[in-house]
Amino acid sequence: MRMRSEAHCWASRRLFTARPVAAPGRLEEYEQVNVRGPLRLAHLAAEAGVKRIVYLSPIGVYRRPPRSRSLLDEHAPYEDRPADRRPYTQTKFAAEKSLLEFSRANEIPTIVILRRR
Repeated sequence: MRMRSEAHCWASRRLFTARPVAAPGRLEEYEQVNVRGPLRLAHLAAEAGVKRIVYLSPIGVYRRPPRSRSLLDEHAPYEDRPADRRPYTQTKFAAEKSLLEFSRANEIPTIVILRRR
């Protein structure tokens, strides 16, 4: 799977985004882009002394709320059956888990996870 990356620089801030440029493929291709890519970036950031990474993740990693409660916040539980979801959501879920484990095991960088709607 080919990947397009875009980097933008504002003073000491950098933004890196990666996304597949081909049609959706196999789970392994999604894992390459959505799991191994961000984790590799976290390792490189730690080696370079970067203090903070802000990772954008989709709201799909959350468990769907009951009909009586349609809003989600940061306290909502994770999806309890990610393997039943599409490869994109499965791998975004795995990426979040991997980055949180990396953050717990390493002093820097601090990893902040934001979920988009």
